[in-house]
Amino acid sequence: MAVEVTSPRGAANDFEPHEKTYNTFLSLTLLGIIHVVTLVMIVAIFGLAGALWLGSIALALALGTLLFGLFTRGNWKPAVGAFAVTLLFFLISLA
Repeated sequence: MAVEVTSPRGAANDFEPHEKTYNTFLSLTLLGIIHVVTLVMIVAIFGLAGALWLGSIALALALGTLLFGLFTRGNWKPAVGAFAVTLLFFLISLA
């Protein structure tokens, strides 16, 4: 005799919020990784080159994109722009 196994009520509808939460987690993780690398370059700009004005601009841009990314639940695309500008400033400060 076969026994019918039923899932708890609402378990089938619970998958979509979990997937949304996971995607938000991945976006915030990527945002964090981009900003950690950006901040390491900013520290190098301040420490190695002593270029205070370049480092200050890069820091303000990085903090602005970080806040924007946090308020939009992990929008990491502006952070890539801040990373590119910081990389450019880093290369300028080493020259």
